[in-house]
Amino acid sequence: MKKFYISFVTFTCLLICNSLWAMDIPSATTTVLSQSTQLLLVTADNSNSLTAILQRYQRNHPSASWSKVGAPIAVVLGKKGLAWGGTIAKPAAAEITLDKKEGDSRTPIGVFALGPAFGFAPGDPQLKLDYLALTPYSVCVDDQKSTYYNQIIDSSQVAKNSWRSGEQMHEVPGYKMGAVIQYNQVQTKPGAGSCIFLHIWRDANTGTAGCVATTAENLKEILTWLDPRKQPMIAIFPAHYSAAMTKS
Repeated sequence: MKKFYISFVTFTCLLICNSLWAMDIPSATTTVLSQSTQLLLVTADNSNSLTAILQRYQRNHPSASWSKVGAPIAVVLGKKGLAWGGTIAKPAAAEITLDKKEGDSRTPIGVFALGPAFGFAPGDPQLKLDYLALTPYSVCVDDQKSTYYNQIIDSSQVAKNSWRSGEQMHEVPGYKMGAVIQYNQVQTKPGAGSCIFLHIWRDANTGTAGCVATTAENLKEILTWLDPRKQPMIAIFPAHYSAAMTKS
């Protein structure tokens, strides 16, 4: 199992670097990917997996090899598994054909930037990431027709008629501590999914609405490790994606 995860992350990182020329990714995202020296690799057994393994990796500079950091961490995914998130082209032999959509309870497949961190506390001196202190007015908008779609807003400062639905983040126990997974935030596509976070799980057997979640202890360790100067990224894949790509 140990060899699998090392070889898989090596393949994934090579795939990211080699695929940038062929994919239609905005230049800002390409820059972030090429400069990253911190990676969270989330690997699920298959497209319907509720659970996955998160492994941290780092490298000294963008052209160096990745090295494993710490032990594998158990995480939960969306209640219905995975769907393609748009930053990585589907291989011809891909088992999963679904694209991520609003309300589908699936975690997006792809590679995404991380941050800011957020939580109920007014701040956390241990964090290097930018931090958003959640209040009773913090809302992540999931209204596809709103100009604030997939944004965290202060509802006391935004006209109510400019959005119709959203997550009241301060009322969600799992959001006591977390970080934004920057899915669908570059050239935001209405209806492609919103409010994807790394946060505290309810338990090891309960899926999310599309986020990645783990224990508070594990999450704290991850968040304090992340450093915005190292352009941290999260890569989320089913295990068979690797096999499909190597055969293509």
